[in-house]
Amino acid sequence: MPTLPGKQLCSSAPNTLFCAWSVINRTGRQIVMERLQLAIRSATTADLQRAAQFLEFAQEVRSGCTKQRTGARKAQANAWRKRVDDDIRW
Repeated sequence: MPTLPGKQLCSSAPNTLFCAWSVINRTGRQIVMERLQLAIRSATTADLQRAAQFLEFAQEVRSGCTKQRTGARKAQANAWRKRVDDDIRW
């Protein structure tokens, strides 16, 4: 079971961190970030470079998906205009 210096994980609740004075519930992101910090300690420079490139590529993919979805929503919102006649203006 992974532990951080000065912190001990509870075996009955894996996403709960016990401090000397209270119990702190951790989010999924916090758990993943702690796992990442543990992995960074033993990683080589090449490993870190590949991980950074992967994360940058993933961000580009997400931004491209967002742009594509935005365009698709606009096209769907205006699709009805293709099926109606233009207004007659005097």
